[in-house]
Amino acid sequence: MQPQNEKNLYDLSQAERETLLRTSWMYHDYQWYQNTIEAVGPEHANRNNQEAIYVAGKGEMTRLMRALRIYPVRSIENVIKLILAANDLYIGKMVQMRLSNGPDWLHFGAAACFSREGTRKDGLESSYFCGALKRISGWLAAMNVEHKVEPEIGLCLPAQGKPCSFLVRLKADWLKP
Repeated sequence: MQPQNEKNLYDLSQAERETLLRTSWMYHDYQWYQNTIEAVGPEHANRNNQEAIYVAGKGEMTRLMRALRIYPVRSIENVIKLILAANDLYIGKMVQMRLSNGPDWLHFGAAACFSREGTRKDGLESSYFCGALKRISGWLAAMNVEHKVEPEIGLCLPAQGKPCSFLVRLKADWLKP
């Protein structure tokens, strides 16, 4: 049976193709995490997932900085520009990120998160460590911005009945005290 109005790949808009790629990659990532839990348990799966997300985030940001020709990063404005661009490119609407900032801090939160929804649906939410903030931590590392995340990245905060809310304190020579 042929679907009506069959399309070719290039009949899809650029945004539709980007969403398809993004969601396919994130589905792959989640399947890896799920299979790793089954193979080695949640403790090892979380440790390996956190490291993979952090390193992948560094790579993502390094490529983005090169593409946008923003290197080295020398201002909070560039940090924010890069984070918003990376979020739009790599995450899209899969996480409804909220971001506010001061001269040497960033505040992140999420109204909705695909990881939270997926782990809840599959009964894994009580053991899942936040991947979104670990990825952002990798992005900041690629920018050579030292930072401290409060609270420390660990179990998904909403899964513990807490709001998704992280304060990231930044340290860099160019930051104003």
